Amino acid sequence: MSTLRAILSLLLILSTSTAFSGQTLTLNNGWNLVSLYSEAEEGRATVAETFAIDGIERIFAFIDGRWQFYDATSNTGSLGAEPLTHLLNRGVWIKTSLSSDAPPIELTLTGPSHSLDPNTLSSGWNLIGLGSGLNDIDSFNQQMALYPIRPQRLFAFSNGSWQFRDLTSHSGSLTDLDPHHGLWLYLNTALTLTQNNQTTSRIDLGDDLYGYLFAEGTPRDTPQPLTLRHNNTDYPLTVPQADNYTLQLHDPYGSDYAPLTLSGDTDLSDHLAQTERLRPTRLYVYGLPDQNNPATLLQEVELYQNGTLLGTLTDPVTGFELPPLSASTELTLKKSGYLDTLLETTDQPTLYAVMQPATYQSGQLLQNQRLNDDYTATRPLEASAPLAVPNNGNHQLGAVLLHRSGRDNPNRSLSIRLTPYQSQSAIPDLEQLQSAAAQDFLTEQNLTELPERWHWQVIAGSQLDIIDISRETRLTLSERSADSLGAYATIDPYQSQLLQGDLNNYRALLEELRDSRDYPTSIDLYVRTASGWQKASEGVRIIDPLTGYDNQESYAVKGQLPLNRPLITSATPGSLMSQQNSGGLYDYAFVLKQNAPIQRDLTLTLIDAQGQPLPNALIALDWTRWGLTDTNGQYTFTNLTLPLDRTALNFEAIHTSTARTPLTLSINDLVDTPAPSATLALNDTLNRPLNRLLESQQLTLTGSIVDSQSGSPIVGARVRLQAPAALANLHYHQGTFSAYQLHQANYTWQIRIRPGTTSRLLRLLDNQWRTLKQASGSQNGHRLTQSELLQELIIASDDQDPNAPFTLVGDFDLSLTVEHDLDQNGTIDYTETATNMGVSIALNETYLTLNGSATADERYQLNGGPDQGFFLLKRLDANAPAADALWQLRLGETTLSLNTQPTPMISWKQLLQHLSDPTTLANLITSGAIEGSDLALTATLNGTDYSQPLRLAAPYADEPLSILTLQNGSATPGQGLPERIARTDERGRYQFNDINPAFNGDSFASLTLEASHPSYQPHPQPSCPPLRAPPSTRPSTSPPSRLAMSPSASTSATPPPPPTPPSA
Repeated sequence: MSTLRAILSLLLILSTSTAFSGQTLTLNNGWNLVSLYSEAEEGRATVAETFAIDGIERIFAFIDGRWQFYDATSNTGSLGAEPLTHLLNRGVWIKTSLSSDAPPIELTLTGPSHSLDPNTLSSGWNLIGLGSGLNDIDSFNQQMALYPIRPQRLFAFSNGSWQFRDLTSHSGSLTDLDPHHGLWLYLNTALTLTQNNQTTSRIDLGDDLYGYLFAEGTPRDTPQPLTLRHNNTDYPLTVPQADNYTLQLHDPYGSDYAPLTLSGDTDLSDHLAQTERLRPTRLYVYGLPDQNNPATLLQEVELYQNGTLLGTLTDPVTGFELPPLSASTELTLKKSGYLDTLLETTDQPTLYAVMQPATYQSGQLLQNQRLNDDYTATRPLEASAPLAVPNNGNHQLGAVLLHRSGRDNPNRSLSIRLTPYQSQSAIPDLEQLQSAAAQDFLTEQNLTELPERWHWQVIAGSQLDIIDISRETRLTLSERSADSLGAYATIDPYQSQLLQGDLNNYRALLEELRDSRDYPTSIDLYVRTASGWQKASEGVRIIDPLTGYDNQESYAVKGQLPLNRPLITSATPGSLMSQQNSGGLYDYAFVLKQNAPIQRDLTLTLIDAQGQPLPNALIALDWTRWGLTDTNGQYTFTNLTLPLDRTALNFEAIHTSTARTPLTLSINDLVDTPAPSATLALNDTLNRPLNRLLESQQLTLTGSIVDSQSGSPIVGARVRLQAPAALANLHYHQGTFSAYQLHQANYTWQIRIRPGTTSRLLRLLDNQWRTLKQASGSQNGHRLTQSELLQELIIASDDQDPNAPFTLVGDFDLSLTVEHDLDQNGTIDYTETATNMGVSIALNETYLTLNGSATADERYQLNGGPDQGFFLLKRLDANAPAADALWQLRLGETTLSLNTQPTPMISWKQLLQHLSDPTTLANLITSGAIEGSDLALTATLNGTDYSQPLRLAAPYADEPLSILTLQNGSATPGQGLPERIARTDERGRYQFNDINPAFNGDSFASLTLEASHPSYQPHPQPSCPPLRAPPSTRPSTSPPSRLAMSPSASTSATPPPPPTPPSA
């Protein structure tokens, strides 16, 4: 083995050929069937001028059903005078005559490149050139499916012989498509027919199906009626007469059905029930944010079915094409550093999965615990100290397991790792947990059916990975029971990291509503045993880390969890495991169950730039919940209980690409709407026809990796494509906006008044963008803090009147521009811009306080305040009506209405949001009331007011900056990815599809390639300079330089004839 390694320890050569504009034709001796997809450079405008090269004899092109030619030796033929653009995306026969020792002719075209436009194709034979982006049969079929044509066969001429592909039966030897080679394509175009008195080629079959009709043979001019039936509805058509027809059906998700042959009126039900959609399913995988970074596309994810590896997702942008699988097939996704994720397939062409990072903190418990250097005990003494696992967290861990004093040793040596859940999708068997929680709620409340506003949610929890150290195997759920492990300790979970919400708010809810007859609320601990999820302990303790620990907790837990936020644990010891042989080391979840005071169903609709609905798109709510849009582009978030610690909900929409569209919705607006809804318009670049998208923005990068000595291809080499992408993790967290820190990049942050709002800050008296901060990455330009933002806004510019009327609060738009000088020559090479950020500036809640007691009577009582995070009108009399009230805020003679839909509760954040209305706060400043005034919060029910006095005292004159805060911020990552990975195939080739060299159309990226292989020395740098895209608006691609076309054996004076057309 060492000798072999010594032989193979050679540097890799990056043999790449990339052309973002232009192409190079390699012409061997004899006939060459090539594809022209680039324009000529200036001065070589005609065919004759372009091919005026020694050795080129004849050129043939098949255009509009007939041959055109140019003979270069005699300068004859009509094709010679045509502009070269006449041949764009056509297959062209070129005959050369070269001596046996002469190298191939290489002809470089440096003009803009183009992709095949299917609109230029006609029925019958077409001699075509593909152009960029179409390198395989699947990509070709996907592009053709967007148009009313029916490709039937492809023929390619290579190495002097023909290869073919039957596109209807999916058979034939032709599998790879080379954009440098011409192709014969035989196709039918859809019939022009009449439906609903409209002339069309597209047949509308309802909201979930459409199709195109093709004639078998030559259609006749005589029209005839034809009726198609779908979903018990007749769709009458008038079509050209033919002996038989072929119907190609599509659904709005982009899937195709097997073609249907018909000769007359047809019911489609049986065909749809018996055929499968033909388009393969493509999977995209996102990783949840770690330490508040945004979710990003993942690569090198392994997919398993029943323990069998299906493949590895290597390129995050193009995703993973799944093999044919029936709906509801369960897949397991695995990636180093992430929790295993279960995914169930659907019958849609796109699947999304979201994976959660696994914590790297773990602790060990040894079977024979060493107490000192000369004594090993099989069991520690009963006085053994309490222990937190994992430990040594230095107040940085999100969760630990407390092993209380008196613990024994486990009966095997264990490694224990806890990963706090970051979203509900990371929780296994979530539906069974929901069912268990619902059944327990019925029992606890002595109910026979769930109330109308039944709500449950996991507020915190963790997955446990338990490893048997001696066997190096992960324990199953059965092996993790107390009985299996020896019931060695009394164990409880302690957790400060939540999925959502604030523990202080949850504590207030429990105190206020635990015994409520109207809105009973509880939080209990559930564990996942071998039999499924079940309640392990009733009730919880929410602990102040500075004052709430008992002695054992202070000894073992206090040093591991943060000291600046509360934590949650079970109400009674031994909830996870007890030394009475119960429980086990199980996954656990703290579950909130309640009849919610306020609940809404929110429907979001996703549309494209033309206003058409986008089905099968991912819509995420703060990345804790998400779902896929239906055929109408809609998804409904059901049973939303609006958070007490927020003023807005942030959503993102994703549709088969890295482009993302944000949406922020005000909590006040959601509460005030019985059935709230909203619409998101997705970036239009995702919805253009594929050929236009590739032509205008995308490119494909191909190349090969070879052995530097032998020149033989290297299989399985790992190729990394790197590009600057500072916006790839753009995000907002706790008052700070951040992007990737690239030390050599320059960052410019700007702000403007949001159009349509009344907000006006001192420096923002119009709707123009104003610069907040300009700095390099080395000067922390990648970050914009609350103080930096506010400080700039409240100071007037030299040319501004400081007494001009303005407001201090409201909604504003932010933008970030990142300029990259990649080669440090003083010239900007690449620019990224993000304009999808927003910020809400509000009154600092510190200066609004309670000012006395709230009113009450024998029927209702007004409770709450800033410490609880809410106000609640509590019903005391069981015979009194429900406490759904209208809430108002009274400021002297002014009354603000806080809601139009009666509710029993209003959050403190909602109250602050109303008080932070630009006009309201401007009046408070103008009148001086902001520095000291009495207010009253009033809940009105059946003509009776229940009031809570408040006091507003903000030091506006002395400390104007301190009275403001960033109430809510939103930022969505940009389209770029800093790194993509590909693996070389059996011919040493790699390929990156859908590369966008100018994500915002401003300039072009510099791309860097690096290659590695376990049997070779790592290549520290590319063997060629970084690949830079020249200025062009139409990037394209070229094949690997080592995959040159082979010489043809043909020497005839005319090109080889096209193959026999397929029979009808």
